[in-house]
Amino acid sequence: MDTLLKYTSYVLVTFIFFRILYSFICILSPKIQENTLSWNLPLNNVSPPALFHYLNNQFTRFRNHPFVYISSVFIANRIIIAIIATLAFSFLEGKPISVLDNFDAIWLKWDSRHYLHIAEFGYPTSGDQRAIIAFYPMYPALIRLAATIVNDYFLAAIIVSSVCLWMSCIMLYRLMNFEFGNDESSKNSVKYLLLFPLSYFGSMAYAESTFLLFSICSFYYMRRGMWFWAGMFGLFAALTRTQGILLFGPMVYELIRQNLEQLRKGQAISKTMLISRACTALLIPLGIGLYLGVNKYVHDDWFAFLFFQKQNWGQEFMLFSDNIVNIANRIDDGNWPMAIGTWLPSITVFIFCLVIITISTSILPNAYTIYSLAFLIISYSPSWLLSGARYMFVLFPIYMVLAKVLHKRKAISHHIDMALTCFLVLILFAFIKYNVY
Repeated sequence: MDTLLKYTSYVLVTFIFFRILYSFICILSPKIQENTLSWNLPLNNVSPPALFHYLNNQFTRFRNHPFVYISSVFIANRIIIAIIATLAFSFLEGKPISVLDNFDAIWLKWDSRHYLHIAEFGYPTSGDQRAIIAFYPMYPALIRLAATIVNDYFLAAIIVSSVCLWMSCIMLYRLMNFEFGNDESSKNSVKYLLLFPLSYFGSMAYAESTFLLFSICSFYYMRRGMWFWAGMFGLFAALTRTQGILLFGPMVYELIRQNLEQLRKGQAISKTMLISRACTALLIPLGIGLYLGVNKYVHDDWFAFLFFQKQNWGQEFMLFSDNIVNIANRIDDGNWPMAIGTWLPSITVFIFCLVIITISTSILPNAYTIYSLAFLIISYSPSWLLSGARYMFVLFPIYMVLAKVLHKRKAISHHIDMALTCFLVLILFAFIKYNVY
């Protein structure tokens, strides 16, 4: 099993790296050409004010370049979150203020240990740890690959998550710009992603940012009609989280819609082309099939993960509306740490996302609504749901809707920014002191 994880990670990461590198080149190349021309300024006999004005314009253009802007915002956001978490930990736990000394105590929690165990040792076949088959293999495979470079599995996990979150910001910008062609709205979608109250999970040893990257990439390529890439990233998403299979719905919808549109325009589509496009959609359920194969290989049971989810975490699927009622009832059961850290955020984020999805029906193409609604329902269907709010962090269409709706509503946008920031700080404190899973 260790060898399988090792070589799978090599192949997948190499593929992902070159594909994302290509995407970045697509972003940078027009600007690079434009900036190259702009440097042809004769500096002979140029007055100091004119030179200063020229250099200032060059700096402004560089600063506002999407790649530079997004990278700067991402780095600043992650540093501020790390500082707030360190101060909160020091204040609440009575520890000295130190980012490095307290790093493990703050960020190495809960599911992180399971992912690190899989990355280092593979899936165990016996003992208490055998239940971690419930965690999908893609993220541990990436950790294992990164660990061969940095020689530390926890550091490797942080690097993988942070790089994937940064790439997610870049790809979200590209997707938003493809849909609406507005640079400011595209940048704002990244802002809302990073301000989401549980966005700090994106840089932890969790699979959130990896899944976020794959799902955004899958949508970007399916909306552009690049079916193979859409299917491949959908396969990776399905190997990362259960919700990855939900990309199959919008993929099929977009296949039908775009093919019908081609036919209406009088463009011929051969049977071979139709079959090949349909096969790319099947790559997404293939991802789930591969994960089931891992279950069969490790535990001789295709659905071993369902057994362990029920036995170890008390989770099985139920009607999501009943689950919402159960979560609401638990708020007042006297367990205030759970109420503050788990149940209240779960209900609040559910209502928020439901409102945004409703609004999205008149803003985003139907594929996004299909995906978002299915994602919300499936994510809130497991009984004893501890991580509902965290699951919603990767639902990227909500950031696109916020950016589009608030684009010309600056006053409201400012209040939303402040509210999200305050909620983020409160959740960080709850994460340190109480139970935020």
